Amino acid sequence: MTFADNLKAVLADRNLKQADLCRMTGIPSSLISDYFNDVRKPGFDHLFNIARALNLTVDELVIYADKAKAPGYDPTLEELKDKFNYLIRFVPDHMRQPLMDMVEASAVKQEPPQ
Repeated sequence: MTFADNLKAVLADRNLKQADLCRMTGIPSSLISDYFNDVRKPGFDHLFNIARALNLTVDELVIYADKAKAPGYDPTLEELKDKFNYLIRFVPDHMRQPLMDMVEASAVKQEPPQ
């Protein structure tokens, strides 16, 4: 799902309109419309403001889907990688590589099952 798909889903689930989100966030309607129609992606500041206004974390907003809301949901490693790769695009260029290096260094290497 794209960010636009996620945004549409969360607004539909909460019976909100784009105008409501504009009022809640202070983000101009032209930008909200662009995000909604997948014309552009929000910068981290807008992404954070949208998530906060919707009472979600940024990662919940980015991967918003029914399965992610289910109690006890445990994402697969592939889903986590996809989520990280999506989120890293919102990080300023000069911070991207150090963050990727830190995540790689902290990754747990698991032995294959025998």
